[in-house]
Amino acid sequence: MSKKIAILGLGWLGLPLAKHLFKKGFEITGSTTSSEKLMQLLQSQLAVRIIKITKNNIQGNWKNFIQDIDTLIINIPPGKKDNLADNYALQMQEIVDRCDSDLKVIFVSSTSVYGNNNQIATEDSATNPTKVSGQFVLDAEKVIQTHFGKNATIVRFAGLFGPDRHPGRFLKANTPLPNPNGKINLIHLEDCITLIAAIIEKDAYGDVFNGSSDEHPTRAAFYTDAAFALSMETPDFDATVPAVDKTVSNEKSKLALGMVYKYANPAAFFDD
Repeated sequence: MSKKIAILGLGWLGLPLAKHLFKKGFEITGSTTSSEKLMQLLQSQLAVRIIKITKNNIQGNWKNFIQDIDTLIINIPPGKKDNLADNYALQMQEIVDRCDSDLKVIFVSSTSVYGNNNQIATEDSATNPTKVSGQFVLDAEKVIQTHFGKNATIVRFAGLFGPDRHPGRFLKANTPLPNPNGKINLIHLEDCITLIAAIIEKDAYGDVFNGSSDEHPTRAAFYTDAAFALSMETPDFDATVPAVDKTVSNEKSKLALGMVYKYANPAAFFDD
């Protein structure tokens, strides 16, 4: 089992993941792009480096960052704007150009690669992104898989929620939510961490895993509960367009990795 792990991106997911793996006995190196955050992170027991990936360069001491590691976890999202997200595959290319192909890699991806085609999305489903940002993520996946092959595992997470990411944050006054009858696909931070840790511990590389809650309530039911939890008014919904969605299957993660989702029903988060 890998003992030395580098996590590229100590953000909302990466930092608690690093702390979890450290407690389990792994030697962790992490990265941030901010010198201010570096000073905060240096107070922890983690080794932290400033690393910034661009479409044509890597700023920081990359060689030192990955020295003697067994596993690299790539946890940097694409840009939030479409004109930035198209650099994502180029950023991944900068990474693979500096890594041996025998390095084990976990790439944090998204279920947006499946698109919304009113289907049950398994890891074997065709990838047909509805949004251009999903295509950029899919292109990045291919760069990773082409270089690392059987040493790379892709983790496709559904929508992320948890501490500091309450689902109700999407709700806006006087702005009806579309697609009320569509199904939601979400995964809690704790389940994300458990899934990644299981891949490492079971040496499950050369594969693809979806990460999503077991249950998929409608958007209307879920966001009504979210509004209640935040003491907000019940949201309005726009049902003028027929429901278009997907249902992300997590069966493979449960069978192959033994995953038991703490937030099997994402609405259980509102009871915490």
